[in-house]
Amino acid sequence: MRQVLAFYLLYLKMLLAEKIALIWSVIFPVVIALVFQRGFLNDATDEKEIVQYISFFWVFIIISIYINGIGLQIARIREYGLLKTYVMITGNRYTFLTAILLTQISFGAISLLLFTSIVSIYYRAFSFNLLLSSLIVLLVSFPLAIASVSIAAIPIKFNNLSTIMNILVYPLFFLSLNSRSSNLLNYVNPYYIIHEITEIVINLLMGIDYTYNFYLLLLSILLYLVVGLFIIKRFNLLSLTSR
Repeated sequence: MRQVLAFYLLYLKMLLAEKIALIWSVIFPVVIALVFQRGFLNDATDEKEIVQYISFFWVFIIISIYINGIGLQIARIREYGLLKTYVMITGNRYTFLTAILLTQISFGAISLLLFTSIVSIYYRAFSFNLLLSSLIVLLVSFPLAIASVSIAAIPIKFNNLSTIMNILVYPLFFLSLNSRSSNLLNYVNPYYIIHEITEIVINLLMGIDYTYNFYLLLLSILLYLVVGLFIIKRFNLLSLTSR
């Protein structure tokens, strides 16, 4: 536990010192929400439309953190040959990976609270239930954070892997926004899964009605969790460029 805490505090300090992470996770979504998509919210007629709009950005923020902050970050550390070193220091692979996961969840909570506060205050839709909803969505989607470690297990050099993942981000995001049926294929898309989670949480905490398939959602979350735990146990710690 002390090792996890030490790695957690070290990595959190490093993360908070990186301005790019803050810009990508908070400032960029705020600018999009308040400037480029301002017309959409100006035309919103009720609370449901405003909350739904804000929740779209929760999905983007969470997935961006999981992909870049967990999957690609671990891949980068492995590429530098440091992952094996960290595992040798701690005696197992779970200590460092747990610290990475907890750090990114903490950063995700900070990002969601900042974004939701700024946008909801600007559009006079602020409520503590809305803030709480964003945090619950983050916690419920934690199995996908574990599954995102699988990105680092893909046997591709980091630069190529980073390019591929960032190309896939936007099509999957927009596909999730336009797919509102309970098609089984939708539940493979992590964006769609987290969007469904937001609808359930908002329904329970704020009384806003949405249509969702609880059992398919639960099954998809469990499958992501199982896959993530399996790959964490087996993926190669060695760099693909140096041995």
